[in-house]
Amino acid sequence: MRIYILQMNSDSNLTIQVVAGAGTGKTELSSFDSALNNLGVANYNLIPLSSIIPPQSKVVKVDRYQTPESEFGHRLYCVKAEMRSAIPGQFVGAIIGWYQYHDNRGLFVEHETVGSSKSEVENSLIELVQNSLNDLCDFRNI
Repeated sequence: MRIYILQMNSDSNLTIQVVAGAGTGKTELSSFDSALNNLGVANYNLIPLSSIIPPQSKVVKVDRYQTPESEFGHRLYCVKAEMRSAIPGQFVGAIIGWYQYHDNRGLFVEHETVGSSKSEVENSLIELVQNSLNDLCDFRNI
């Protein structure tokens, strides 16, 4: 699962942290929670957003989100892609891609898929992201 965490900096510019991970469990729900735990966001109430990046935003990749213990149960705004499966050995994937303009505003796209091999899933996801970003930019005359 990939998730984008949105945080407001003191200068009112937005920092968007990108974290990615996976999880396993006895059920699809516990696998999802395992992935959230691995990302560092299991104790938040996730509030999904649409995929618009505000101007002057900074997107940074991090290995794990650092959750302050005092924020247990707080809201966390995010853009996320997730794919769950209960079929052993099934190849599943989720991806988020983004494009940012010169002023750092931009667009996220999220996709999920299932395939017969890891490479099939990866190739499909990359193609989906590229096609979506191309379309979304075309729709905006970019």
